[in-house]
Amino acid sequence: MNGYLPKGELRDHTVICPVHKAQFDIATGKVVKNVPWLIKVVAHKEASELRTYEVETVAGEVRLKI
Repeated sequence: MNGYLPKGELRDHTVICPVHKAQFDIATGKVVKNVPWLIKVVAHKEASELRTYEVETVAGEVRLKI
């Protein structure tokens, strides 16, 4: 729903959208808690799973597979 997750709150392996308050598992991208019902009704949308990427650390560098 176009909330900017880098500005979200990170709590217990979830990121909370600063705009809609939906919550996502940071490892799987799955929706842990969806947007409030009022937003679903008004916007006719709800949160959807996020794309995730495989990450590894090699010699102190973080590498992302895309």
